[in-house]
Amino acid sequence: MAGHLPIPTDETLEAILKSFLKKQYIYLMPYFQRYEHGNGKMYRLPDEYFMNEDHGLIDDEVIVLSYMDKSFEYHLDKDLKINQIYLVM
Repeated sequence: MAGHLPIPTDETLEAILKSFLKKQYIYLMPYFQRYEHGNGKMYRLPDEYFMNEDHGLIDDEVIVLSYMDKSFEYHLDKDLKINQIYLVM
C-alpha cells in the first residue's frame, strides 16, 4: 500500500473537487475510470480504499486527483463533504 500523508484542506483542493463534482455524478462513475479535469485526471476508488480508522470519520466515497506527478485522495462522507485529503506517496 502506498504511503498516505494527511494534508490540510485548502481552498484550491476544495475548489477542484467541487468543480469536478458539478460535471460528474459520482455514484454513476465506474471505479478506476479516469476523467480529464483541468490539467489532471480524476477517478473513483472502491470502498477497499476507505481509511475510516485513520481519520476517525466514515468514508462513503474516495476520489483521486492525479496532477503533475502527484496524487491526492479525497475521502468524502455521505454528503460528499471532505473527511480528509491525503497526499499519496
